[in-house]
Amino acid sequence: MIEGILGGLVASAAFLLFLHRLRPSIKISPVISKRVTDNNTIYQIKIVNTGSRNAIRLEAELESIKLRVVPNGHTQTSQSIKLKKSVVNFLFTYKHSEIEDKGSYRFSTEENLDEIFDEDSNNYLRFRLFAVDEMLNFGKLFTVEYKVYRNSIIEGDFEHGDSVNVT
Repeated sequence: MIEGILGGLVASAAFLLFLHRLRPSIKISPVISKRVTDNNTIYQIKIVNTGSRNAIRLEAELESIKLRVVPNGHTQTSQSIKLKKSVVNFLFTYKHSEIEDKGSYRFSTEENLDEIFDEDSNNYLRFRLFAVDEMLNFGKLFTVEYKVYRNSIIEGDFEHGDSVNVT
């Protein structure tokens, strides 16, 4: 009887591990690029689909998080930052042989992140992305927090391909 229970637990764990590997795999840039043009400033966060299958129904949000001291601890308040486009219906898996960047996407905002996220405040930025595997319909939530101002916003543009470096 104990062997049956242990066998069932091992089989369940193996199945859950197998299902875990079937969720999307997305790489999110650890920095935000800042491009200054004649008329405006554009901030971008790059994502790359590093999984083995395409991702669908990608939903992104960018928030400014403010830490406040309250009796007996801290609390957080959040304010949404408007992205130009927050929903992407389809993202190919990245292939190194392609000249086009079909496996990556850049979420953009024109809101002044420098004012929201400065060195002297307790603010930081949080980017969340939810993506679904196209074949099995399993989803996964990805989160990146940009906490140190001088290390988080870099002037320039992202490199081509699966790189998340800013040049």
